Amino acid sequence: MAPTPIEYGRMVERNRRAAVVLARTEHDLIEAAAERRRARVEETRTALRRQARTETAALIAEATALLPQIVAAHGDTPTLQAARCAAMQD
Repeated sequence: MAPTPIEYGRMVERNRRAAVVLARTEHDLIEAAAERRRARVEETRTALRRQARTETAALIAEATALLPQIVAAHGDTPTLQAARCAAMQD
């Protein structure tokens, strides 16, 4: 038997409400996924910054250790003097 106009109206209203709930849920899921992506990006940035600082410090230490050998091989130059001064300040 076909639904009466009142029953049909109730079904339409239930479907409308369900569609609103689904749309909100979908929106919430999309927002949650976007927030997780943003968090992963920030974690990656932090890790890359940390790695860059570590590698930079290692390169500076290595270059500082080589300065006496360079001076011995090539003589003292203004550039080497500036490098030594910079190394002492770090």
